[in-house]
Amino acid sequence: MRLLSSTQEGVSLSFLDILACAFGAIVLLVLILPIGEIPIIAPATASPTSLANTIIEAQKLRDEIEALDDQLTANLLEIAQFTSSRSASEDRAAHYLQTIANLQREESSLADQRVKAGERIADLQGEIGAVPDPLSVASSYGGIPVDSEYVAFVIDTSGSMKSIWGRVRRQVSEVISLYPDLKGIQVLSDQGNYMSQIGTWLPDNPTTRRMILSGLRVWTSESNSNPGPGIEQAINDLYRPGIKMAVFVFGDDWNDHTRYPMLYVVDRIVKAKQIKEDELRIHGVAFPNRVARAPNSALLAIQLRELATRYNGAFVALEL
Repeated sequence: MRLLSSTQEGVSLSFLDILACAFGAIVLLVLILPIGEIPIIAPATASPTSLANTIIEAQKLRDEIEALDDQLTANLLEIAQFTSSRSASEDRAAHYLQTIANLQREESSLADQRVKAGERIADLQGEIGAVPDPLSVASSYGGIPVDSEYVAFVIDTSGSMKSIWGRVRRQVSEVISLYPDLKGIQVLSDQGNYMSQIGTWLPDNPTTRRMILSGLRVWTSESNSNPGPGIEQAINDLYRPGIKMAVFVFGDDWNDHTRYPMLYVVDRIVKAKQIKEDELRIHGVAFPNRVARAPNSALLAIQLRELATRYNGAFVALEL
């Protein structure tokens, strides 16, 4: 029993010694280490290469910013120009619309004036009495019957005719004026080439008449100075049973007559289509030409006169 107590006491003394040593070690650490000082780690100094790269990168960023500013300025300028152009286009469109409206009002006014003038003419005719026979018109084409409902022109477009083309156009205008109320009108060359709207009648109205006279100013077409093919083309394309059709043949010369004998060509097509006597008239108009030589002008006049005789038309030999 005494031995056990001795052992427990010895162990207790050793443990206190250890605690005392540990406490002394802590005291020593506190005395040795400075209190209140915090270690500071100095930043590393940048190298020259890294600094140069940083400057280059910054310059690139500034260049990019300047480029973006320039692009933005260009875009704003383009938007301003587009807006200005659009505004100008809208102004022009408004001006055109106003012009159209003014012309429409003017056209309406002229139409009213035309109606009133027609009524006044009717009143005057009633006061005067009988009106001359409309089938005979006093003009350079006096005596030509104008009872046809459709009129086609077959015109020699050769160089010799072009030398007197102003006179040709005037004669076309004069003939058209003989027919105030047609159902259709058309113009072909002596070779059968149409000036406009191939193979069908043009509706007769003021616009069509102006278009024909204006088109004749610049119209050019192949020509052999032989109206036979043109007459044949006009009858083939434009004749319909029951209509009253007139063909005016204009020319100053007649070439290539051995290949296309005009009378034979016309007789053949009239017979093939069984055209009645009162449905077709052929009128011939011979132009004198001192500007260009036309050696067969007399031969053409003979043929046109014969055609007019056969097909209830008239032959007109114009003076110089």
